Amino acid sequence: ELRQFCGGAVVLPPRYVRVNGLVGGKSGQEIRSLIQAQMRKAKIDGDVETDPYIPSLLVLPSTAGALLAQNKLVHEGNVILQDRSSCLAALAADIRPGDTVLDACAAPGSKTLHCLDFMKGSGHLVACERAPRRAVTLLQRLRDHGGFDGPLESLSAAYGDSADKRSALSDLSDARAAERQLKERDGKPMFFRHTNYASLSVEVRVADFLSLRSADVSPDVILVDPSCSGSGLPTHQMDDQGGGRDVERLQKLAAVQTQMLNHALTAFATARTVCYSTCSTHEEENEQVVAASLETIEQHKASSAAAKGGGRAARRFRLVSAVPWWPSTGVPEE
Repeated sequence: ELRQFCGGAVVLPPRYVRVNGLVGGKSGQEIRSLIQAQMRKAKIDGDVETDPYIPSLLVLPSTAGALLAQNKLVHEGNVILQDRSSCLAALAADIRPGDTVLDACAAPGSKTLHCLDFMKGSGHLVACERAPRRAVTLLQRLRDHGGFDGPLESLSAAYGDSADKRSALSDLSDARAAERQLKERDGKPMFFRHTNYASLSVEVRVADFLSLRSADVSPDVILVDPSCSGSGLPTHQMDDQGGGRDVERLQKLAAVQTQMLNHALTAFATARTVCYSTCSTHEEENEQVVAASLETIEQHKASSAAAKGGGRAARRFRLVSAVPWWPSTGVPEE
């Protein structure tokens, strides 16, 4: 149907790779030149370009997918396979060096690594992931693609300490064993420290984001990227054969998403910025979730003012255009 609509030709989207600043050794220009040389050797037409909006993102022809599948640059963490849309969340969050960042739904870890990249070698990130199985993937990526040492029982653990004192998990290469150990830890946090940047660290909590409070973490920035329908992914087909949508599923997802955004906006007094993102194209999971959360905040303000005898409650958050240079966002106005 798509080919018929497009007159028989379908233009495939480009492939994207993000230069990983957490793993040193190769500059973005050097990596770009290496991939370009690999494409020529493989007789793949086209050029490697730098994305006009995200300088660390390289744009490759759609035909370069096979080249990236077993690429040494990917395996060693010099580049991360990450779409442009996925990169927008960390960019929009306005993360600064020295910040404490709370990633509410961290696994599998691409956005987590991107947030850490924006810290420029200084800061602390708390990565929260409820599912132990997904958390194993996150831990593996922090170690293998982030340049971090860990997981550790504490950030004070020294390189010469015994394995029992130093390592939070015995073996990350055995995913099933690691998952069992995570369940046995019952939410006890684990830590990573960067091998090159002494002031950059990560705390991983296998826990429900809704259970965290200011006593657990005092974030400057909160990234809320919850589970969603995935309707914006190229390979996703949410519509059934009859052309309808799973409205009940959308409503359930939106309810959880709204609850998580409400928690981010109200439970952490130190937060400067809360960034909400999904990979969904449905208004129910995006604009409607944000509108519902803002309404909740207004109601909370009104009740607080009434409790104070009519005094005006200060508004802590305001909705801003996270990526003002993007040509078109949101739902078109009627």
